[in-house]
Amino acid sequence: MSIDDIRQAETDGSGRREELAAQLEEVERRISEVEGEVEAIDPDLRVATGEERRVQGRLDTAQAKLDALYAKQGRADRFTTVEERNTFLQGEVESTRAAVEASQADLDAKREQGERRERSLRETVARKEQAEGELRASRGGIEARKGRVDALKVEINAKQEQRK
Repeated sequence: MSIDDIRQAETDGSGRREELAAQLEEVERRISEVEGEVEAIDPDLRVATGEERRVQGRLDTAQAKLDALYAKQGRADRFTTVEERNTFLQGEVESTRAAVEASQADLDAKREQGERRERSLRETVARKEQAEGELRASRGGIEARKGRVDALKVEINAKQEQRK
């Protein structure tokens, strides 16, 4: 390898180093963006999870009321006729069923929203990990090229010393 070849390799290496440094900056920028997306989604996911728990609690309460109403169907002393009692209880049962169905629909909607946000979060985390992998690979390439350039500089210096 001649000195001109070594100087050319050094010049090519610094141009490549600049190119890789630009790529590194781009990957770091992408990582920052993805981290920002994760931070933006996380509070929404926490809110949706809390809302899901709240709706589940309401559903459990409504189910308990429904069970209590079924238990009360055997109490005939409150009403003067069986028909009067059955009419009242049927109305209560239907009202409670409607409340349970509404709560279940609300819970299903919140659960679906939470699942969508969780999927979005997983996708964002995957993109972040991919960008970090690209960053590590770029850094490894830069370090390897830097080592090669350093070795060539040492070789140039040695050859220059030999010439003297």
